[in-house]
Amino acid sequence: MLNSLYIENIAVIETASIDFRDGFTVMTGETGAGKSIIIDAINMALGERTSRDSLRAGAEAGRVSAMFELPEDALASSFLQRADFAFDGTVLLERTLTSEGRSFGKVNGRPVSTAFMRELGNLMLNIHGQHDSQYLLQSERHIEYLDAFAGLTQDRGNYALSYGHLRALEKEYAELEADEQQKIRELELLHYQADEIEGAALQADEEGNLLAKRQIIQNMQRLTESLAAVRESLAPEEGEGALSMMHGAVRHLSGVASLSPDLESLHRTLNDLYYQLEDVRGEVYRLFEDMAYDDAEIEAVESRLALIGRLKQKYGATIGEVLDYATDARRRIDGILISKERKKTIAQELENVYNNLRECAQKLTANRTKAASVVSVAVERELSALSMQNTRFVVSITPHQAGVLSEYGAESVAFLLATNPGEPPKPLARVVSGGELSRIMLALKSVLGRADGVDTMVFD
Repeated sequence: MLNSLYIENIAVIETASIDFRDGFTVMTGETGAGKSIIIDAINMALGERTSRDSLRAGAEAGRVSAMFELPEDALASSFLQRADFAFDGTVLLERTLTSEGRSFGKVNGRPVSTAFMRELGNLMLNIHGQHDSQYLLQSERHIEYLDAFAGLTQDRGNYALSYGHLRALEKEYAELEADEQQKIRELELLHYQADEIEGAALQADEEGNLLAKRQIIQNMQRLTESLAAVRESLAPEEGEGALSMMHGAVRHLSGVASLSPDLESLHRTLNDLYYQLEDVRGEVYRLFEDMAYDDAEIEAVESRLALIGRLKQKYGATIGEVLDYATDARRRIDGILISKERKKTIAQELENVYNNLRECAQKLTANRTKAASVVSVAVERELSALSMQNTRFVVSITPHQAGVLSEYGAESVAFLLATNPGEPPKPLARVVSGGELSRIMLALKSVLGRADGVDTMVFD
C-alpha cells in the first residue's frame, strides 16, 4: 500500500508531506483547494506523462516521492525481483522534473525509465477518475480478472504456452504449404542438375590432362618427327649411334681404368652416362609409341572437353566448383525431402496439440462459468451496500465460433452492467455517470481486488 507521499515545487505546493494509514482515507475540500494536485503528483510518481507547466512558478525543479509497502508475494515484488532489484518490503518511487522539461525517475535510488516506473506503478496503485476507465474498464482484461478470482491463472498460463506452440506449428505448416508447388519444381530441377553432373563422372584433374593430350595431338607430326630423329641419333637401324659410341668409349676406358684413380673416376662417369642414355632411349621409344592416336581417340578428347565446358558454363568456373554444385544440390534435395516429412509430422503434431488445447479450454470454460455466477452475486451485493440496490452485474461468457481457440481459451469474457430495472446490461465502459462509475469501481475492486494484485486505489 501507499505509505507516504512527498511533494516539492509542484503547482502551488512548495512542500507537502502526507502519511497514509491502512484502510479508507478521505481527502475533501472545495474546488481549487488542491485535491487534483495530489492526484497529479501521484501520477507523476507512477511515471505518467508530465510537463514543466506542472512546476511551481519560479522553481528550477520539482520532485515527488511515493513510499510503498508491499508483501513479498505481491505482483510488484515479483516484477522488481525479475528486474534484479533488492527487495526489503518497501519501494520508493522518486521523480524529478526540471524547468527545461526533462524528468528523471528512480526506484529505490536506482535510475529507471519512465516506462519502467509506469509498469511498476500500475502493479501497486490504481487511480479511478470519474471518467477514467483504468484496467477494469478494458474488456480484454476481464477474462484475466475472472481467472485470477477463480484461481485459474496457472492453468491459463499453461494453456497459453500450449497455444503459443500451436500458433508456431501453424505458422511453420503454412510456410511449408505456401511454397509446396515451388518446392516441387525446385526438386525436379535439382535432381536434373545433380544427375547431369554426377553422370559425367568428372575427375578433379581431368581437364588439365585432357588439354595436355589435346596439345600433343595438335602437334603430333612435329613431335613424332623430333622423337624419330632423337631415336635415330641414339640407336639408328643402320650404322653407329650415340649409344653404341658411348658404349665403345666405356669399353676402351675400362681396360686402363685400373692404372690411375683419375681414369677409374672417369670410367665410372662414362658408365653412368651410358646407362642414362639407355633410359633416355627407352623413354623416347615409349613416347613415340604413345603418339599413335586414331580418329576415335581424338574425337573422344574433344567430346569430353566440350562436355566439361558445358558443365562449367552452367555450374561453375572450375571442375571443383561444378562438383561442389552437385554436392549442394543433393543437400538441398535432402532438405526439401526432409521438409515434406516435417510437414507430415507437423500435421500430426498440430492435431495432438489442438486436441489437448480443446480439453484444457473446456476445463477453463467450466471453471469460468462457475466463477462468473459467484462474481456476479458478490458484486451486486457490494453495489447494494453502495446504494445501487437495483443494479444488475453480469459476467458475460461468449463462446468463440465452433472450433476456434484464442490465447485465452474458447470464449471471451466481458463485465456488463444494468443500472436501472428493465434495461439490458451494457459494457462497463458505456456507464457514463461519474458517481456510478466510482461506486462500481469500488465494488469491483472489493470483489476482485485480490485478483489484480493492486493494493492501493485512489478514487477521484
